[in-house]
Amino acid sequence: MRIVISLGGSVIVPDDIDFRYLKEFKELIMDFIKKGYKFVIFCGGGQICRNYQEAAKKLGVEDEDLDWIGISVTKLNADLVRSVFNLDGFQSDPNKIELKDVVVMSGWKPGSSTDYDSVIVAKKINADMIVNITDVRYVYDKDPGKFQDAKPLKNVSWQKMRNLFGGDWKPGMHAPFDPIASRSADGLKVVVTNKDLNNLKKLFSGEDFEGTVIS
Repeated sequence: MRIVISLGGSVIVPDDIDFRYLKEFKELIMDFIKKGYKFVIFCGGGQICRNYQEAAKKLGVEDEDLDWIGISVTKLNADLVRSVFNLDGFQSDPNKIELKDVVVMSGWKPGSSTDYDSVIVAKKINADMIVNITDVRYVYDKDPGKFQDAKPLKNVSWQKMRNLFGGDWKPGMHAPFDPIASRSADGLKVVVTNKDLNNLKKLFSGEDFEGTVIS
């Protein structure tokens, strides 16, 4: 099985670097590699990225440069994660993916997020699914941080995703899946879930899990 993981920056660095989680995450991935699985892990920028971008906005920085700032943060996170896996390096260009047992990747170029890059790679390697590991377990019909009546969605079409979150990208935007990626992901299976390792184990094993399936 080939799985592309979009690992949110706020999972890697929620407040401080979550080294315990990264250690256990590595152990989970290595267990499935022994079963013949292959993984491509994209590292997002998360809140640190947004902090830098907010400061840059106040200094009058334009959108393209805001994206380059975000990409720099994803590269730092990717360098951390590749070191956890004892890899020689990480990759950036999704069009030049060199598939191995595990590959770590960073952001690439302005105009979208690592979610979009994960779609490119998933199509190139014929991945079974993309798993978007974020800070919420489901996609909701509205922002659960603002609306107490927000309802979790267990199965969503790509058209529904585009209706909910629009089709435009803004640097630092906080959406369960990048709108640019959503426009390109028809035919792909994407699972949005949180960092719970037991839940991820069930997902990878084909068992019942908690999360949203977009297809």
